[in-house]
Amino acid sequence: MAEHARHGVCVITVRCPAGAPPTITVSVRLDVHDSAGETRRHVTTEGQAVEEIRAFLRALDVPE
Repeated sequence: MAEHARHGVCVITVRCPAGAPPTITVSVRLDVHDSAGETRRHVTTEGQAVEEIRAFLRALDVPE
């Protein structure tokens, strides 16, 4: 069976409400054709957001 190319999407949304800490949402879909496979995580720090992005890239076998 031939191997198919993988296309994933990672979206970072940051909301900065006045007088409140920012909210960061990381949305990941490892297969753009599978809407049911989307996950969303709410994180509170830049470091947590970076870890979510790294996990996404690893899942798609992107070299470090």
